Amino acid sequence: MFFVQALLLLGVIVFYRSLKIYYYTLAVLSSIFALFFIPVILVKEEVNKGILGLLVNTNLRESRELIGWFVIPIILAMLAFFFIALFLLKKLPSKIDFPRAIICSLTGFVVILLFGFKNKPFHEKYADAVSENFRYYFPTKVVVEFRDYYQQTTLYSDKNYQQTMRSFSFGAVKKSQKKPERKIQILVIGEASRYDHWGINGYQRNTSPYLSQEENLIAFSNVTSGAPMTVKSVPMLVSRGGIDNYFTHYKEKGILGAFKEAGYYTAWISNQEPELKLTLFHIPDADTIIFSKNTRGKFYQQNFYDELLIGELKRVIENTNKDICVVLHTMGSHWNYSCRYPPSFQKFPTNLSLNSMLPNYVPRQDMVNAYDNSILYTDYFLDLVINELKSFKSAESSLLYVSDHGENLQDFDNLVTHTDIPNYYSLRVPLFIWLSNDFAENNNKVYNTIIANKDKPVSSAESVFYTLMDLGGITIPSDPHCSVYNLCSEKFEDSKQKVLTLNNTIMFFSELKTEKQWLTENKK
Repeated sequence: MFFVQALLLLGVIVFYRSLKIYYYTLAVLSSIFALFFIPVILVKEEVNKGILGLLVNTNLRESRELIGWFVIPIILAMLAFFFIALFLLKKLPSKIDFPRAIICSLTGFVVILLFGFKNKPFHEKYADAVSENFRYYFPTKVVVEFRDYYQQTTLYSDKNYQQTMRSFSFGAVKKSQKKPERKIQILVIGEASRYDHWGINGYQRNTSPYLSQEENLIAFSNVTSGAPMTVKSVPMLVSRGGIDNYFTHYKEKGILGAFKEAGYYTAWISNQEPELKLTLFHIPDADTIIFSKNTRGKFYQQNFYDELLIGELKRVIENTNKDICVVLHTMGSHWNYSCRYPPSFQKFPTNLSLNSMLPNYVPRQDMVNAYDNSILYTDYFLDLVINELKSFKSAESSLLYVSDHGENLQDFDNLVTHTDIPNYYSLRVPLFIWLSNDFAENNNKVYNTIIANKDKPVSSAESVFYTLMDLGGITIPSDPHCSVYNLCSEKFEDSKQKVLTLNNTIMFFSELKTEKQWLTENKK
């Protein structure tokens, strides 16, 4: 509190002749800063550059689904902050003489310098100790985080990325194949789907009636996402930087770039918004880019389901005779869950709707039921994709499905959706590989190797890139990870399952607790 008061005193020297202007400025800033308590309420996290990245990479529809009716209390809180600040400040003088202004501002300056001694034991330089206070205390914390986020995004801007990519090459080549059949490779990126809510993975509810009947479908049992949020996890899925070298994805092309080098036709078909800036870096690598009707301004519509992508997928495959690799980016189980499936898929009754309150205040059973309905619909959608691939009988086809991250369903500590705070449920994800009959027969060794690897520890951030390349008969001779991260390889090595937080710190999935473990510890 003293640090904040010292900051306010600094401005006195500038406005000493008309302090009312200063008071009104502070009142307006107070109302704006009220907005930065939203992350604390929604995801129990203070503002940081990771949270700012989420704000920048969201869109109107997502915001409305998450905040819902809470927009009214937000506006009321902003007004309350403004008038309370104005009321308190009105008791202060409207102007003071210059000597007093000097004394006020110097006092504030000295207090700020004294606060540096608080952090001195943790810094070699006193100046660093002083500056640390600006990063730690509100409201300067917000300003510093904005600065850090701006520096990061300008360093890795779309323009810089495109300039770097002009001369980049993986050196990707096709392996020799036994039969010259056309290859069709599909990567389906799911959204907010967690491993333990799929019937095929042992969930007590049958949420995957279609996939459980599919031949040549392998379900992996121990897969973790590289990050708990889309803004980090998706770039790692479609690039080879992984967790240890995350920023490599700004310096290299993505998976579609590797396929193009090897002679494939490529496409990115999305049911998500094109405003997701930090996840879009690798989309320009594609020959064809399609955003569904879901992304064309009708933000409040509920009936733009993922099956919209099927017709686009069919047209893209039919429009070329070349080998083809397609990324399908789905809405999956993104909150609000009730908006992700048509009424015919409401197998589990729920009162959740578009106009429901904040996820924190939705009864858990309503939340779980709606979520399970969305998983049921994703199962149906994946079956539609597989049946589409089956219709191309003369091709070797494969599908790899993985969710970008998991989801919190009020499992413990009242956490909901997915937050900046990594935990067991936001990171354990489903991963399925389906192979056409021709693929399985012509590549029996690969098929058996995938089965042999299905229960090993896997990080999607490490393995999706290399596994998809191998399914497409592509390799990068100079990259040793083509074997050790590749789920089709006999040389695959168990992953340490590292996790990248939004602030780019690395932790291990093994450090995280399940609901049962958390409850046991908190009863002691």
